[in-house]
Amino acid sequence: MNYLGGITFPVLVTDCDFANGPHFIEANEIFLKSFPNQVRKGDSIRKFLYKNSDNIRSIRNIILSLREHKFSKIFYSMKIESNLLFFKIEIYPILNDKSELEKALYIFHPIAKESEEFQLLTKTKLESAVNKLLIETSVPIPVPHKQMPRILNILKESLIAYSASYFPLERNLLGDIKSNNTSNFIKLYSDKGISNDEILDWEENIISKSEFNSNINQKDFQIFSKINDANDFAIIIPIKRKFKIVGLILLDLQNEPLDQHFFHRSIQRISQVVGYFLERYSIRKELEIFENAIRQSEDGIIITEGNLDSPGPEILYVNDAFVRMTGYSTEELIGATPRVFQGPDTDKTMIANLKKSLLLGETFSATAVNYKKDSTSYYVRWNIHPIKNSAGSITHFISLQRDITLEIKSEKSFNKRLKYEIATASISQLLLQPYSDNLILEDSLEQIVLFAGLSSSSILMDKRILDPNTTDKDKIIPYKSALKQSNIPCIQEFNLPNEWDDTIKNNIPVISYLNNNNFETAKDILKLQNTYAIILFPIHCKTVMNARYYLLITDNDTSREWQDEDILMMKTVSHLIGAYIDRENNLRELQLHRDKLQELVDSKTADLALALKKAELANKAKSDFLANMSHELRTPLNSIIGFTKLIKVEDDNPDYKKYLDYINKSGLHLLKLINEILDMSKVESGRLEIANNRVPIFQSVNLAVESLIPQAEKRSLRLISTYPDENISVLGEEKRLRQIFLNLLSNAVKFATQDTDIEVSGVILTVDNSEWIEITVKNQGSGIAEEDRERIFEKFIQLPNASEIEVQGTGLGLPITKILTEAMKGSIHVDSENNFTQFSVRFPILKEQ
Repeated sequence: MNYLGGITFPVLVTDCDFANGPHFIEANEIFLKSFPNQVRKGDSIRKFLYKNSDNIRSIRNIILSLREHKFSKIFYSMKIESNLLFFKIEIYPILNDKSELEKALYIFHPIAKESEEFQLLTKTKLESAVNKLLIETSVPIPVPHKQMPRILNILKESLIAYSASYFPLERNLLGDIKSNNTSNFIKLYSDKGISNDEILDWEENIISKSEFNSNINQKDFQIFSKINDANDFAIIIPIKRKFKIVGLILLDLQNEPLDQHFFHRSIQRISQVVGYFLERYSIRKELEIFENAIRQSEDGIIITEGNLDSPGPEILYVNDAFVRMTGYSTEELIGATPRVFQGPDTDKTMIANLKKSLLLGETFSATAVNYKKDSTSYYVRWNIHPIKNSAGSITHFISLQRDITLEIKSEKSFNKRLKYEIATASISQLLLQPYSDNLILEDSLEQIVLFAGLSSSSILMDKRILDPNTTDKDKIIPYKSALKQSNIPCIQEFNLPNEWDDTIKNNIPVISYLNNNNFETAKDILKLQNTYAIILFPIHCKTVMNARYYLLITDNDTSREWQDEDILMMKTVSHLIGAYIDRENNLRELQLHRDKLQELVDSKTADLALALKKAELANKAKSDFLANMSHELRTPLNSIIGFTKLIKVEDDNPDYKKYLDYINKSGLHLLKLINEILDMSKVESGRLEIANNRVPIFQSVNLAVESLIPQAEKRSLRLISTYPDENISVLGEEKRLRQIFLNLLSNAVKFATQDTDIEVSGVILTVDNSEWIEITVKNQGSGIAEEDRERIFEKFIQLPNASEIEVQGTGLGLPITKILTEAMKGSIHVDSENNFTQFSVRFPILKEQ
């Protein structure tokens, strides 16, 4: 059957293989001339027909119509030899004898650009463009860098353009670089590859710079210009966001629109759709930034509704930091009210002030106590702001909250330490006054109560102090007390529990709580004193024999937990009180002696005058004795010591040799004692003078070590010395420096365990940008108890184990050593454990000139 005869338009016949085709069967001569080399017999016509998305959708409609044996038609465009041609295609189904679909006939009717049909086609495409853009940009979360190419492709196909490109005018959501030079646009997206040079040339041909700059800020501007002599036209579509032009869409049109009004209106709609698309994405990005900032904030953020009426504003949002801070989950908080964070210690007045400020639309700031989900309290700093709508009505509240518990605790700890320092200084001033007052102890105890925030502080004493013959040796009775309030019962007497007595004997304070105590006796005492927590310190008094004073601290606060600074402060106060009681006892004893002396004066004036005269003579004799002692005592002693070395005894008289050794040792010991007493007398009289010479310190150390080697060998001790190689000098007196190291080494030899090493070492230290030399003498032995380490530098002090040492001294060696060290701008320090004792002296190094 001849399907092509008599038809004066391009005609094409295909099969109906819609799975792989349809395939080209035959065409008339007009078709072959109109579409040269576009399709060959047997080829699928998909590539020929499917030139753009409009054609694809139209062809799908064709297939549906053919399957139903129905006639259909479409508008079709094709670019041939740089010319874009438009057709109206009529499609007819061809059936066989069995009424089955066999072939399809396509008749191409050319459409002139000036025809009404073409204008209808153009309007249809413009409306299609707007609808497609609305669909394309209506996704829930638009992504410009993915969707802009599709938007440009829609515009190119719908507006019948050669190309479509987007150019930013500033840095915007797409991450473009700002450029105010309109002749230097940076191409961001295009439907096809166009070099920057081509774009610049094209832009210059479209519009001049002055014309562009004069129109860029117009509200609705579109510019149509011919490009050279061709029949092509270009359009610039401004894209606005928040009434500001952020970019341009440039379209290279193939035809000048005939219906300018409809075209203008359609372009305005396209500009609005694309601008709204960017605006919506901008808003979403701003919301994401805001949400991320809130979610990742270290401060807790909570947003509630604006209704403050009971039961309170409903929580609408909390960030992660707020969830971590409160211990609640987000699900538990949403829909609840902020009242869930209130508890016993919440300041009700502050809550009332908060509500009053918020009702007035004011910002409120405060520090409060909140409660977590597990009922633990924490300190929080609030900043609550009302959120108002355009009408000025409060719609929501946003609160920024920060957990400042650690800050508050740190501040409280600092304030507590500061109070303790002030209290200690105040008590020291009271107890160390030169005069005596019956109220001094009470005032001191009041200072403890005031600064430490306690219920009471008291001084207790053994009953034996008042009644030495009492049989109640463990009875503790009140001596002095200070109470926080007058309604608190006074301290009552009690028997010291055995478990407490054992602790106190070791100079350890007793710490006890009513609800956490393993001893029923202790609980009974706490109940007796009507208190919750106590600390009982022993007070050391040298003037009290076989009895003790005690410092008792009480508190009724059930949350009280005694801290290290509490113990240290009370321990310091107990020592000060002990020194005060000793001084008072000494003054009392002295007063007794004065009273007796006055009685003697009244009864025996003559004897007193004679005694006074004798005392004056004795005092003068003592002064003369001390003035001449250096020569009168040292000279004969040196002679005795020297002659014992010169006396020769026959070998058959070993006893004589032993006697001479005794004489020599005793003389040396006596000479040492005299020297120490004389040195101390010079110190006390202020006549001790130290020369300021450059002294090589290791020379003095070596001389001291060498002179102690014989004594060390007798006890099977080894003296090991380790010094830096440098020649280090200090400022002082060589004789006094050697005396320091002789004292330290002789003590080390005296108290060291036999068959051990005595280590003498030196090291250079840098302290506060100054260099120091530290000499350390370390011996192995029983060590020094911690409470005795400061006492050993006091005059005439003998350690508890001193009786075990064969040779004794005056107890002046270490005090003199400390005085001499400090006189030469140095310092001395002792470290000791159960198995060693180490003395370290430190002097500033004298720089070489």
